[in-house]
Amino acid sequence: MTVPQGATVYDALAATGVSVGGSSSYVSSIGGLAEFSCGANSGWLYYVNGYSPGYGPGSYALSGGESITWVYTLDLGADV
Repeated sequence: MTVPQGATVYDALAATGVSVGGSSSYVSSIGGLAEFSCGANSGWLYYVNGYSPGYGPGSYALSGGESITWVYTLDLGADV
């Protein structure tokens, strides 16, 4: 997928057309699967080029060529 330069990770997620809940600072659901749906420690995390930035996807500006991965964790990320 191609997004405009300067777009954020959140912009790229929104551009997929899948339903997204929450906000650009914290994504609480993707495609209907929400945080806490699979336990108290479950929710969404994202990685850029295999690295977890540790801040909201709306704050991560893309420069081009990055690989973005969203994963659903059941244990606050210890299981991914």
